[in-house]
Amino acid sequence: MSTSTPMRTSARKRKPANYAVSAAFKDLADSDENPDTGPNAEDSESAFEADQANAENNAADEESDVESLHSDDSIIGEDNDEDDVGSIGSTPPKRKPGPKPKAKAPKATPKSTSAATKSGPTPASVKGKLRRPKKTKSGPDEPRFQDPAIRVTYRQGIVHTASKKDKVQQIFGIDDDELVKGVRVRDRGMLMPAVPMKEHLAPSPWAKEEEEEKSGDMEDPTYGAQNARWVDLEDVEGYLPTPGETLSVYLGPIVEQKIVTFSRFGVHQLESNGGAERNGAMFHAGGAVSSLDWCPHRPQGTQYLAVSALTDDPIKTAESATEIPVAFERRPKKDCIQIWRFPVGPGGKILKPSLALVLCHSWGSARDLRWCPMYRPKQEKELGYLAGCFGDGDARVIHITLPEEDDDNTAFTHIQHFISPAYQLTAPSTITTLSFLSPNSIAVGTSLGYLLTFPLSLDPKPDPIFFHPLHQTHITNITTCYPSFPNHILTNSLDGYSRVTSLHAPDTDYLNTNRSRLAPSAIAWLDHLQSAITSEEASAIKVFPLRRFYSATSIASHRGVVRSISTSPYHSIVLSGGSEGEAILCNPGRRLFHSKVKNYQQTWFLAEWSESARALRIVDGFKMEEAEHAGVSARRQGAAMKGYQVLLAVYPCEVRVEVVAWNRNLEYGGWACAGLGCGLVRVEDVAY
Repeated sequence: MSTSTPMRTSARKRKPANYAVSAAFKDLADSDENPDTGPNAEDSESAFEADQANAENNAADEESDVESLHSDDSIIGEDNDEDDVGSIGSTPPKRKPGPKPKAKAPKATPKSTSAATKSGPTPASVKGKLRRPKKTKSGPDEPRFQDPAIRVTYRQGIVHTASKKDKVQQIFGIDDDELVKGVRVRDRGMLMPAVPMKEHLAPSPWAKEEEEEKSGDMEDPTYGAQNARWVDLEDVEGYLPTPGETLSVYLGPIVEQKIVTFSRFGVHQLESNGGAERNGAMFHAGGAVSSLDWCPHRPQGTQYLAVSALTDDPIKTAESATEIPVAFERRPKKDCIQIWRFPVGPGGKILKPSLALVLCHSWGSARDLRWCPMYRPKQEKELGYLAGCFGDGDARVIHITLPEEDDDNTAFTHIQHFISPAYQLTAPSTITTLSFLSPNSIAVGTSLGYLLTFPLSLDPKPDPIFFHPLHQTHITNITTCYPSFPNHILTNSLDGYSRVTSLHAPDTDYLNTNRSRLAPSAIAWLDHLQSAITSEEASAIKVFPLRRFYSATSIASHRGVVRSISTSPYHSIVLSGGSEGEAILCNPGRRLFHSKVKNYQQTWFLAEWSESARALRIVDGFKMEEAEHAGVSARRQGAAMKGYQVLLAVYPCEVRVEVVAWNRNLEYGGWACAGLGCGLVRVEDVAY
């Protein structure tokens, strides 16, 4: 009775059913799934005798064995390759030695490898050929499929930017002309690690000079509605900041600092800091600086800076109050706006500044001062239109002109008392911030989260032509995307959101950023990079490209809360100030276009306050540091507290950098300005 010899089980039977099998091995797989019955013992014995007879008559017996071994080896390789598709790295089980097949068996039926090895020693020419062939990459006949257990997901709306071209297109669009402009801006900005270079100062390529010249023809028929008169110092008692205690400031190199005493409207020229000569000056505004802005369209000669300061001490006022004042309460009182002149010497040297104008009014403390950037003065003595939000809850626009006797060589101060402005803007709630849309229109934000636009035409008290809710509460800052997108508005609010809105369709064409737990207090538009710069989680400064506003890139960080951000129309360097007393410079273009390039931030100066000595120390001359490591050392100080981290701290109000601003004239585009809570204003040419 013949018994069946056990056959090996095909490796394909162990494969999952959902994996595809190559067509080249489909027949072999079918034959393995339905194996034939093995040969019996008699057939095996006769086959052995036939093989012995053929071996004596075959002169190339060794070559035949080698060919047989090659045939077995190829089959093993094929089986193992297919088995690796189902189970990579698994070793197939050994086959039991079986009987030899009949003589002159068909070539499609291979000999058993075990039988061939047991028939005699392996020839030297065949050594190493029984090894498993190396795994090669799959070809067209071996399809590879992604493991269904591995899932790769992308955030909705974000295109995967794997190349530099994709990053440029996401920022500047896909238009060829726009890409050419964007690449030029990128290449020029990459040369500036964190500080502007004078040779690379240039206006934004999207600034259209022709449109600016046309918009300069601003109709001002209501110029006569402004009522102001020149007065003497004795007539403005109570409008100017009260001369309080003098302020002692330690300035100079850290090893040999000198004490400089500032009184009200005191001025000091900056000296060298142990190295190159510093080109700058400092003055005391008489109170905590609440707002400042450079006068535009002054291409040559003396530069003018508008400054507003609090005439009363906020700490003493809070201590003497019997109850907490109502938020956003309308509080009109006597106050003033200061216009400082900065003469320019040979080589752009900043000479000793002086107070040129004092604009007295009874509208309350001024904040968020903005010069109209579109209006071009028609006379040399004309400075332009200045707008601001005042303590009585209204916004006003005034026209400022220097007196005829004023020149660059005088330090005399002229005082002008305003009875009524050129335009007065009133809203149902308190106006908290504003921005010019054009020479003939202005946008304002309110304490209830509404956006209003007013025309500046015939009526000195115009009604709003646009009234729309944007946020749930107080709007802290507003700016336009001028000149690239003049109809787009950027806003910050105490509800934690930053928002971009189109005035053409505010209900549908808008986008919010992720909500910040600590409300952002500053936002600015950087036209060189077509991006918005704002703060997130109080201390981080991030850039939001307009074409992918839903995604942010971190560029710098403060140890305290970000108080102010400023951008320039002539370079891509961002200036920011924080509550810790630090002013920082950084270039967002390096991180925006090249993720692997080191991104730096440069500390301009650091202010420190001593309560016991009632003195301020200003330290400068810092080295650049990598932005990704900024603030890490300060946060790691909490490691000594065993489990606690110091993320934010409360700093004295005297050191707070309340507001920063870049000069908006090309020749002096490297002039940076910062106002502190103690009343000091620092102006310096930081470009090299």
